[in-house]
Amino acid sequence: MSDREHLFVVPEPPEGEPEQPEPEQAANPGQAPGPDQGPPPPEVARAFGADGEPEPLGPAWDNGWLVGQVALARSVGPLTGWSCRVREKLTVPGLRIARPVRATDGRFQAAGWRASAYTPGERSARVDEAAAAALRLDKALAGQPAPEPVSVDDRFSRAAEAAFAIGPGDPIEPDLGGAVADGLNLDLLGELAAAMRPLTGPNQLCHADLLACVVFRGDEPPTVTDLVAAWHPFGYSAAQVIADGLIVGAVDERIVDRFSFVPELDQLVLRAVAYRIYVDALGERPNPARPAAFRRVVSALLSGGAATL
Repeated sequence: MSDREHLFVVPEPPEGEPEQPEPEQAANPGQAPGPDQGPPPPEVARAFGADGEPEPLGPAWDNGWLVGQVALARSVGPLTGWSCRVREKLTVPGLRIARPVRATDGRFQAAGWRASAYTPGERSARVDEAAAAALRLDKALAGQPAPEPVSVDDRFSRAAEAAFAIGPGDPIEPDLGGAVADGLNLDLLGELAAAMRPLTGPNQLCHADLLACVVFRGDEPPTVTDLVAAWHPFGYSAAQVIADGLIVGAVDERIVDRFSFVPELDQLVLRAVAYRIYVDALGERPNPARPAAFRRVVSALLSGGAATL
């Protein structure tokens, strides 16, 4: 999916209401397609067998457009084709996977656009359910190979590398060129690093941004709209969901305890929070409200708010 980090910068919610989890795609750099860039041309819609007036979709569908029952979005980044290939055959018990729609020539992309079968639903602060879905997804992805290496040097890849490289006594600003020189962020990263222990689980294919890519509709199975590749131990997808839910205030910190049966979950959550701190600091427009959210989450995780840490 595209780089939608700017959508993670959201206004403060009304008092008493949690922020809605916003997407921040880590796999594919580029500009978010968004409704402001206009709907797909008619010939593109026809190429995917879509017919009807385009209706703008929200960030869960990469800010694409709904044409008939087909969700169309810009193809941005090197892993678009990979996501389509995996989603075409992936089956996960208790989850719906948005299937890619091939163009009339059999390809997954046409004129810079891609398409998926649309499933109604909304993003929601159902973080526990999203974390449970993430575990089912990780089990299904365990046998999948990693995507072919691509040359991507964006803030998401740098942030991911940094978050999984730090630890007690290790530098917390590796090869980032002073990008996180803000004292608060350095303090938080130092606190997280001091609590980190080496991970022992083998790496596997995971989802780097599931909370932004899952929609709910009543009691129906949730739908995963896209895949954002990450190569970390089992449970990372759930850990990132938990971290993101905590950061936007959509869930209580006891969620870490509720999912403590996941191997090394506490350590994965620490790294997931560190990842978001790095991503925010590396952005062109850091959210001024985000440091306070990071501080709140780190304090809760390290002070016994979550008993497993």
